[in-house]
Amino acid sequence: MLFSQTFFYLLMGLGTAVGLPALWLFTRARWPAMVERNRNASTRRLLVSLLVGLPVVAVVLLAAKG
Repeated sequence: MLFSQTFFYLLMGLGTAVGLPALWLFTRARWPAMVERNRNASTRRLLVSLLVGLPVVAVVLLAAKG
């Protein structure tokens, strides 16, 4: 693997690591009531949220594989 490819993946990871919290802060500032309501809903039923997300992950993994 070339250094430029390694550097590219490093920058992609750093961009994601910086971008996701920035997106969360933006949504919290823009729609505070909705974020608070969703946060409360997701903490009450953590297992249900996990089980709802599992089929989505499976479909994405199958699509990426094939």
